[in-house]
Amino acid sequence: MIEQELGERIEILLDDDTQPDWSDVVTRVASAARGSTPARNAWRRGALGRRRVALVVALAAVIAAVAALLPGRIGSGHEHVGIVAEALAAVSQGPVLHAVLQVPTSQTWDGPSHEHPTIELLDLASGETRPVVSQMELWYDQERGLALQVDSVNGTVTGRSLQTPTRTYDDHGNQQASSSPAQIDPGLAGFLKGYKRSLADGTATDQGPATLDGRAIEWLRFPPLTPSSVPEEVAVDRDTFQAVAMRVVCQNCTITPPTYAITTLGGVSRNAVDFPPPKVVEPHPVKLYDASYDLGTLSGATRYLGHQSYWAGNSVDGLAFTGVQFNHPTNYSSETPSTDSVIASGKGVTFYYGAPKPPTFDAQPGQLYLSIAETADIGFAFHGFNMEELSQDGQPLTLARTTLLPDSEGILTHIGVWVVQLRKGDAYIEIEGPSREIVVDSARALTPTP
Repeated sequence: MIEQELGERIEILLDDDTQPDWSDVVTRVASAARGSTPARNAWRRGALGRRRVALVVALAAVIAAVAALLPGRIGSGHEHVGIVAEALAAVSQGPVLHAVLQVPTSQTWDGPSHEHPTIELLDLASGETRPVVSQMELWYDQERGLALQVDSVNGTVTGRSLQTPTRTYDDHGNQQASSSPAQIDPGLAGFLKGYKRSLADGTATDQGPATLDGRAIEWLRFPPLTPSSVPEEVAVDRDTFQAVAMRVVCQNCTITPPTYAITTLGGVSRNAVDFPPPKVVEPHPVKLYDASYDLGTLSGATRYLGHQSYWAGNSVDGLAFTGVQFNHPTNYSSETPSTDSVIASGKGVTFYYGAPKPPTFDAQPGQLYLSIAETADIGFAFHGFNMEELSQDGQPLTLARTTLLPDSEGILTHIGVWVVQLRKGDAYIEIEGPSREIVVDSARALTPTP
């Protein structure tokens, strides 16, 4: 029942979705049936939508809450004592609210089995990993009715939006007329009113001391705005009285809601920020994945690609090298291919280890295999390679929605299969295998082909 209530609560956030994913899911699944690209892409796109909504909900709750703490937002005669009063005093002064929330990206996704997937940064030199971090940064000038939001994953910007008293803008070129001042997010006025009321009448309650990441804190609970919503809690550091984290209280959820770190929270001057409309970023609307494949040779891989190719040697963790496939992918912006709808085409190679045999390299159920796919061309997908979507600056995006630094680190994910995506020299490389150990070992063992 609680999950249904949460769904109703965030339903309003979905009303402005100008890029529904369902047709994309159908296309990708159909393409997968033709052997063009793994079907997991369809789930990935849906998961990203859910992740964005989760972050919006979290930021909406916290930013709306803290907006009430700025000077002049609470009437005289309603000062609280103890940690609530100290938390109010700890909010920096300034008419523009600035907030930054961060959370491990894996905590904002839930896979088909309602489990958080693995989404980590892999240090190729040491083999150690650390979380990929999603961030939302927001500036809110309530008096002028302006709100600017920037979303990013591990430093890669994934979206920008601006609300003004008359219009809303996003970086896909969408504009929508508005007859009211900006809200921090759709439906946020209710959050703001509820938070101000709870502070003013004393219903914000101290849940007592606790520890969060080794830090002594107090959780302040703010009651639900309506019977169909749920409470939120803000963690306040007992030493500095700064708000350091936020979470939704949902005792009956099948998945524990994420806890968002509040890394920045306070007021800044109007000179500290501009509110420009976001620069329009053209989407990369791949609708059809089409490719032909030839049986290749190890010695011819570098010549075929036109740049140095890499493999993991004659065997990896007991899986012997089986062969190499030369790929000729072309991707289209329409389901009916034509010269006018070509998005990108190029060359790729895929090295196989384990049970799959040439020329098709199709593994049977239960067979262990490893694939290493690579290309220097960008903007398309082929067997074993899933970095066809591009960032706002035109770089291939990983499954985690990040771009890649050359040579030093990769992105490790588990979304039904284990995948490492990395960049080595001129090549973008994707490694897929049955276990965490084998894909990590392969990534660290990459060497130029003979």
